[in-house]
Amino acid sequence: MDEKKIPLALFDFDGTMIRGDSIVPFLSHARKRGAVGMMGYLKGCLCGGLFVLHLMDGGKAKKKALSFYQHLDDECKKSLDQSFAEQYLLPKVYKKAKETVSEHRKNGLYTILVSASTENYMQYVYERLGFSALICTKMDEKGRVMKNCHGAEKVIRIEEYLQSQGIHPDFSASFAYGDSRGDLPMLKLCGHPVKVNPKKALQKAAPEMEEACWQE
Repeated sequence: MDEKKIPLALFDFDGTMIRGDSIVPFLSHARKRGAVGMMGYLKGCLCGGLFVLHLMDGGKAKKKALSFYQHLDDECKKSLDQSFAEQYLLPKVYKKAKETVSEHRKNGLYTILVSASTENYMQYVYERLGFSALICTKMDEKGRVMKNCHGAEKVIRIEEYLQSQGIHPDFSASFAYGDSRGDLPMLKLCGHPVKVNPKKALQKAAPEMEEACWQE
């Protein structure tokens, strides 16, 4: 008997479902709540700036920017992460992005949020938006940032997750949404890739790809 294959809907988050990146806003939120000092905040912003200017690897920048996090107690971490997701990120999710997730879910697709952002706050985002699963940059038990879920790593993590869950994907009938060249491996995985609010590098790398604008 043939195994049933399931179509997926894969969504990048930063730049796709919201405007911009979430790391520096997270630092600002932590600063306002007294979770990080001024020096830690400035260090994090510097790392973010170097990443934007392509002068520092994204994974390294993220580890340095969020190094303060491992020194927080569990209660502080939970309060910080949940408040950031609920007060900052969720209100900024584009209406069209939410509608697209909902539409795919109603049509029986297995929806996965695939983000380079860290799991500490993304866990609250994926739950509230009704995704079936979350794949993102992990943290260890002490709150240290692990391998960056970016570029080809997204595909590796997607395939590992599907295998662990016993899910047999129908990639030809699947959709993927992303805004940057780092999302290209994930986009190419699916039969229906869509570049959303695309950056110049993605536009240049995939000029023929379907395009959508979710910005409001």
